[in-house]
Amino acid sequence: MRWPTRRGTLRAALPDSASRVKQEDQDRKQVLESLARTLVRLELPAVARAQASLVPAAALRRCGRGLRVATLRMRLRNWRRLEQYLAATHGVP
Repeated sequence: MRWPTRRGTLRAALPDSASRVKQEDQDRKQVLESLARTLVRLELPAVARAQASLVPAAALRRCGRGLRVATLRMRLRNWRRLEQYLAATHGVP
């Protein structure tokens, strides 16, 4: 049994599958931008390499690699938890 979620309810209310796909793409883009901002704040070596590329924004978007929205949200939560841990233990933002 799956628990009803707000996103699932909103998506089910959309009239057709094309609008659902469009909404999921918008959600994915928003989460991917948040993930990229979090990775930049952490100053990871992979981000430094992406910043040195010809198109840094495109290089940072590749961290999503076609992952689903739920997976991206999970990864975003994990990176934010790491960020909080590093700030609390080492004083690194």
